[in-house]
Amino acid sequence: MKVFVSLVLLAFSFGLCFSCAAWADPWAVVADYNNQTIHTVDLADPTNPVVYGPFLGGSLGNSGELLDVVVTRDGKTALVSNYHEKMLFFIDLTDPTNPSLLGSVNIGFKAEDIALTPDNRYALVVDGGSGNQLAILDIASRSLLTTYTLSTANAGAQCVATDGNLVVICDRYKNRIIYGPFNSNTGLTSENTLSAGDGPTNAVFSPDGETLLVANHDDTVHVYRLSGTNISSSGTVTGLPGRQQSIAFSPNGKRAYVISTNPSPFDSLSWLQISGPGSASLGGSGIANLLSDTYGRFFGVDVLAVTPSGQYALAGNPNSNGTTTTRIALINLSTFGVNSIPVTGDFSDFPVGIAIFQQSRQQPTMAVPILTTWGMIFFLVGVVSVAAWKLKLLRSDFWDGS
Repeated sequence: MKVFVSLVLLAFSFGLCFSCAAWADPWAVVADYNNQTIHTVDLADPTNPVVYGPFLGGSLGNSGELLDVVVTRDGKTALVSNYHEKMLFFIDLTDPTNPSLLGSVNIGFKAEDIALTPDNRYALVVDGGSGNQLAILDIASRSLLTTYTLSTANAGAQCVATDGNLVVICDRYKNRIIYGPFNSNTGLTSENTLSAGDGPTNAVFSPDGETLLVANHDDTVHVYRLSGTNISSSGTVTGLPGRQQSIAFSPNGKRAYVISTNPSPFDSLSWLQISGPGSASLGGSGIANLLSDTYGRFFGVDVLAVTPSGQYALAGNPNSNGTTTTRIALINLSTFGVNSIPVTGDFSDFPVGIAIFQQSRQQPTMAVPILTTWGMIFFLVGVVSVAAWKLKLLRSDFWDGS
């Protein structure tokens, strides 16, 4: 009897362990501006992050500047822009300790800001300068689908954001946003404009897709309400330090964090309270001093990212000024304390674009469904065995008592 019970418990154990064999930890990928390399950062223990790299030196261009980086939802593919070489690079992150190059696409104009559609099928790229074009790429085939030219008079494209239905473009020099419904084959099916603050620099959709925030050159963040493919202006948050660079939402969408590059000697972090669709207010201005002292800015480039837990954020250094720009800042979003990363070394170049993703610890990836299948088999065997054992005992008790 003891042997039988042990086997049943073992079957249950195998079922439970194999079914839970894979889990995800947060990682970051960082674009190094001048050296055309990337680093990855293991954030499984945010108090002791582990840095890997530099990677892909000589493979991400021989000149120019690596600026923005985004990662697909499955954590397997990163896209990095090289500004002067007009290139978008696709990087395999399946093993984040050893990334490899998948391919590259020349988009025909300088490449700066990148946005992904939520379904991760398409990447949208603008040049961040005085151009008025939008490149649309197919991620699966790593190919350029089309180049769309804005039809709005005197338009510029300094940043791009999308929720999959709409595309929003910052027209910095006209103090407005341009938006319209998205078509992967043709671009924007129509164009509309709304006023923004002075010099809109970056735009981001909330996780629920009902709020749009635009970072401005002045001391404001402009707030918009979304309904389907319609956008309406719903207010302005004032009192920020100024020269906003990037905005990142918390995973639950209740807060938004903003990097401002004014005043010197440090860039700073502020936060906004999101109380509902299209409703934002200032929670705290300049509450954390970062490591960089930025002079210029990179239009649309995301130099701020929040971990999936919402407890920490990473901030890059979007300029080569100062002596601390070879490090990135790790910010505790509960205390707003700032630590320097890496703790075990140094980046070979100052980091700009940052993206956080989740990567399975289980390698190879295909092992996960195999283990899960066997785990379910063991689990079912355990259930049937226990049922049979109980039934046998009940029948024995019944006959013994007759």
